Amino acid sequence: MKNNLFLVVLLVFISVGCKEDKKEKQSELENNSVSGKVDSLSSNKDSVIMEGDEIIALSDTANSKEKTQEISAFMDNGSGKKAFQYNLQKGKTYPYTIKEKEEQKIEAEGKSESTTNETYDELTFTINDVVGDVYKVRVNFISKKTTLKAQGKTLSISTNDVAPKDKALAQTYKLYKALVGNSFTMDLDKNGIVSNIKGMEKIYSKVESVVKKDLKGDELNAFMDAIKSTLNPKVFKAQFEAVRIQFPQSGVQQGDSWSDKPKTSISDINYKLRKLDNSVAEVSISSAMKPDSKSDTQNGVTLKASIKGGQNGTIVLDASSGWIKKGNIVTTVAESQSMTDGKRTEKITKTVISTTQIN
Repeated sequence: MKNNLFLVVLLVFISVGCKEDKKEKQSELENNSVSGKVDSLSSNKDSVIMEGDEIIALSDTANSKEKTQEISAFMDNGSGKKAFQYNLQKGKTYPYTIKEKEEQKIEAEGKSESTTNETYDELTFTINDVVGDVYKVRVNFISKKTTLKAQGKTLSISTNDVAPKDKALAQTYKLYKALVGNSFTMDLDKNGIVSNIKGMEKIYSKVESVVKKDLKGDELNAFMDAIKSTLNPKVFKAQFEAVRIQFPQSGVQQGDSWSDKPKTSISDINYKLRKLDNSVAEVSISSAMKPDSKSDTQNGVTLKASIKGGQNGTIVLDASSGWIKKGNIVTTVAESQSMTDGKRTEKITKTVISTTQIN
């Protein structure tokens, strides 16, 4: 979810000497000046270190207050609210683990069938450099896992496990292993916009070198086309920005609500800043798909279809860096189709519950 404000520790050295050859009036003015400076720096005496009439430095208490004010992704914008920008550090690596679970249930003619598909992708984002308001990021593939549950059976593949014995699963395992250890680069601005993604071609080459031992000709080309359709700059940008919170440019404060419509969404997303302190910012998310229904009659047969859905969740950001600490978003979509000729009716319903968890 996105501004690199570096820590400035202010050490104040103010020396006010009282020399014997100074006039008494000048000495008094200088003493009053020292007292005024102490009062203006802090009303808490513990915040200032004194040596006689000389201010040596601000104590840790004062400096800690300065740190709290300076190092944050949420900065005062002068209107009493906080403006958001990423505050990432050069050389630091940030976790980005995505777990997606899709539960699908289909009911027709009194029977039902359920499947559950889970994917787990562990990535990290390393900040190679900061140029102006742009972070130069290296995205690293760490591990990958998929699990499919259907018809009472469970199939699982993980790059952290040994290769499966099943030939088809073993092929997928080799593909996953080919992805792990690779990286590509991208630019990320302080508002969370991704651009200039480079380096995916070398990932394609490594994958192809693994699968071409088993696939040839058109099969190999079709397989690589499928890989490129799911792992490419456009898709990665959309996936990353889909969970990015677009804060109002006017700033926010705890309790504020606002709406936004990302390019990847078909409906407005409603946000509410439920908590904002020196540690975290907690934002709730909700949206509702506008119900849609259609009906058509041809040759005495009436077809009806409807769809509705919604989304709810919470995203927690680190208040210092702005990086996502954890996220949990649940999307539900219900579809219904029916066909009737006035004597007999057939109906099929499909419910899909998708859960996305981050970090």
